[in-house]
Amino acid sequence: KSALAVRKAWEEKAEYTLMGEQIDQDSSSEQKSSFLSRLVRRIIENLQLEIEDVHLAVKGCDIAAGVVLKSLRLSTTDNDGNVKFVDRQATHDAFLHKELLISGFGIYLQEDMTSEGTTNLEDNQYVLSPLSFEAKFRESDVAKCIEYPKYLIHSKLQSLSIKLSRTQLELSHRLASVVTPSTKIRPLFPEYRPLVPVSENAQEWWNYAFRCVGRLNRRRSWMEFYLAFQKRKKYLQLYKRHAYSEETSWLNGLNEFELSDLRRIEGDRSVGISGLMLWRSIADSEYEKEKQRREESSIVKRSILSNIFGSSTSKEKECDDIPITL
Repeated sequence: KSALAVRKAWEEKAEYTLMGEQIDQDSSSEQKSSFLSRLVRRIIENLQLEIEDVHLAVKGCDIAAGVVLKSLRLSTTDNDGNVKFVDRQATHDAFLHKELLISGFGIYLQEDMTSEGTTNLEDNQYVLSPLSFEAKFRESDVAKCIEYPKYLIHSKLQSLSIKLSRTQLELSHRLASVVTPSTKIRPLFPEYRPLVPVSENAQEWWNYAFRCVGRLNRRRSWMEFYLAFQKRKKYLQLYKRHAYSEETSWLNGLNEFELSDLRRIEGDRSVGISGLMLWRSIADSEYEKEKQRREESSIVKRSILSNIFGSSTSKEKECDDIPITL
């Protein structure tokens, strides 16, 4: 019995020893994992990013488009906003502070008139003018925040200017069609395609087929040309009055019926966007010519009246020019 008791005591002692070694191994592995997690967290918290003088350009088909960036900086700061390496385990700081600074970010789109390798960013036609942006981020380590938010962002944008001219709009359509060509089967002359199913109105679909065949064979009816001419003539007058009635006295504004006609022509599917832009360009040029002609006629009328009745200013100048002798 004494030998059995001694053997049992030795087995219990060995079991306790093995359990202790296993506990020590578990605690050491936990310490290693916690150390690695703290190291990775410290690296991420102090990660900084600096980018300067970036210019991405796309050129082709007489189009130049691109993105410019003067500088971008993402850094870690302290409570006062100073950039520095932060060890929150040593300082026992419960907040993480980040700062983002962007300077000179802009997007331009223009005609490629310069030779290869000679680009001046200041002369570009910008859709998004170069801007400066500043943002500050603060994160709290507390799981439940009651007195203050867990995430806090302060941003500052001094100015924002977005301009899209008529030429830039046309260039963007051309660039989109070149960069991303459509692989889908497009309908033939979609501006003539009916919006109703064939079962509901077969006559419109027959007319659509007739017009498509005429366009392909370059045979179009004179009535179609006449209707397009009348539509263009009406749109030019309505657009000039709608766009320049407030600037001039010889053009009257549109009433409700005329404004609805203008909207109806602009929403007509048979008139494409390029056609409307061309009509507006013609209307603008006609307005400028008419304005110049009226200014010249007013100058001629003033000169005729001054020759007939004379001007008091010339007489005053003649009297002033008489020398005084003593």
